[in-house]
Amino acid sequence: MLDLPQPKRTSPLEPPPALGARARGFAARRRSCLLVPAHPERALSLALVQHIGDELPGLDLALECERPDVVWICGYERGHAGRIREFRRRHPRAVLVVTARGPEEAWTPEVLAAGADAALAWPADRTRLARILSGTLQRRA
Repeated sequence: MLDLPQPKRTSPLEPPPALGARARGFAARRRSCLLVPAHPERALSLALVQHIGDELPGLDLALECERPDVVWICGYERGHAGRIREFRRRHPRAVLVVTARGPEEAWTPEVLAAGADAALAWPADRTRLARILSGTLQRRA
């Protein structure tokens, strides 16, 4: 058996990363997530990346990413379905997640019809958001 180096942990209290069957001794690949804020105030966007990134350590959250596993459109406003279609066209294999304020039933049909895989009202249930962003949701066919 090969003696492979173990990934370094940031804290002795932190459990070792889970290994999938396909990982074969290497740490599982982190999912990349492109965060697309509706209102691009750079400082606010960077703060959101930092805050959410701290809460979802298995996710590489960024404001720029060429081939993301997940595209998260944050702060969607009704009537902008063309923006959803454009991100679906640019990232056909990514899971497309949209969050917006207001009741989901008021805007969810619009974003799902435009190509989103998931729609969540903001503030979103953290467990549900984490599950979707971390990869348990698969891209719709």
